[in-house]
This record gives sequence, structure tokens and C-alpha cells, in this order.
Amino acid sequence: FDGAAFRIDRLFMDSASNQMGTVLRFSGFIGALDELTRSSAKLTVNAGTAYLSMQLPALILQPGCTNTLFDARCGLAKTSFADSLVVQAGSTANKIITTSARPDGYFDNGQLVFTSGPNNGLVKAVRQYQGGLISFNSPVPFAPNAGDTFTAYPGCDKTQATCSGKFTNLANFEGFPYVPAPETAI
Repeated sequence: FDGAAFRIDRLFMDSASNQMGTVLRFSGFIGALDELTRSSAKLTVNAGTAYLSMQLPALILQPGCTNTLFDARCGLAKTSFADSLVVQAGSTANKIITTSARPDGYFDNGQLVFTSGPNNGLVKAVRQYQGGLISFNSPVPFAPNAGDTFTAYPGCDKTQATCSGKFTNLANFEGFPYVPAPETAI
């Protein structure tokens, strides 16, 4: 039944049980199978507007990878790339100074999770990492103290070079880097 058409009409009849006409009440298609037993099936019926949320084409040809870092399609384990770090003196709500030996840009577009201090449990997106300095797009709620701990995760710019060099995950790269830019395609 997957994708089968589904329709509900209202029937109008006169007093002699003659059909006068119908009015369409709902039109859609069968979606997911929610529950199946020996004697019944529970199905989801979607309105036709659900087709508007489908991404077409199903496979997007773009230079950048369509996966999300650390999701099932990417295949990388987030814990394998976790760096446990310590906040250094001079850090503020807008920047964290750390002694990480990672190269500049390693944590760009990544995230960090505070594991102690006033921001304990807070997950924050990293804007830029350069020279041991991590900066954010917006400040954290409380200025971190020297000695607070956090776990930092790298970011991905979705390029083939990053997938290959930084993550050694070229087998799961789902971009098309050799597709010409739309401005040059005719």
C-alpha cells in the first residue's frame, strides 16, 4: 500500500435513496506502516501537501558533502574525535584560551561541551579556533574560570579535502567536487 492513493468523499442522497452527488473531503496517499498484526494494520495517511516537503531530486549533486558530521551516513564515532581540554587564565564569555596542540581551524564549525564550572552541561558551537583560542558567535552565559574542563569536537567544512585529510573518511564522502558551478554550466 506504500504510496497508494487515498480519498474520502461525502455522499449526498435524496429521500428515495438516489445518489445526488459527492463532495471530496480528503485526498492523500498511504505513508508509513505503524503497526501490523495478524488481524489488523495501522497505517499513516499523508495529505498531498506532504509531497511539497520531499527533496527533489533525491540525490543532490553539489560539491560539498551531504552528510552531517558523526551521523550514521558519515560513519564516524564522535567519541573518537573528543578532546578533553582545560580553560586557561584570561578566558572570557566570548573566547576560551586552551593549550590544545591541534592545528588552526581544527575546531572551526565544531562544538564544545562544558564538563565542569558554571557552564557545566552547556553545548556551544565553535566559530573559530586559532592559536589555542576558541571563539564563539555569541557569548556563553557565564564567564568560564581557569581550570574548568570541557570536551571539544572538530567541525567539518564538507569538502573532499577535509574528509580525506582531517577525518580519513573519504569512503563515506557524499559530495561531488567535480560538478561545475551553476554559473558555468550551460
